[in-house]
Amino acid sequence: MRRATTRISTVLALSLVATLVLGAMAPNAGARTLRRDHMLELMNVKRDHKHVADLGISGPLSRYARVHSRHMAKRGYIYHSRSLASRLRGVRWSIAGENVGAGGDVDSLFQAFMNSAPHRRNILRGSFKHVGIGMVRRGDYLWVTVVFYG
Repeated sequence: MRRATTRISTVLALSLVATLVLGAMAPNAGARTLRRDHMLELMNVKRDHKHVADLGISGPLSRYARVHSRHMAKRGYIYHSRSLASRLRGVRWSIAGENVGAGGDVDSLFQAFMNSAPHRRNILRGSFKHVGIGMVRRGDYLWVTVVFYG
């Protein structure tokens, strides 16, 4: 009985170590989602303070935004999408906008957006109903693309 207990304890310990090691090695999609959700929450809190309806998240547009952020990170500079209208194909929209940036974390990026009149206007514009948010961490920087539409 004691030998079986020792074997079970060893297997459990090895399983825990393997889970921790593999979890540390795997790309953390959860962290991306948490950052995206945090940015959405910050924007919607500001919109609530201004009595503007919350933005809904768009999965497909968030995937595009993440790809755009990855390209910016690879090139090392921020730039807007060349043809935002083509990215919104298949979506019912009449107005669109985009915020892009790079910074240390979600909170500092959000604050930079709010300190910039054009970026703040996009966040608070009532005609924007949906948003796609994509973030990529590269080195010390978090690259972000936020696509708004309504």
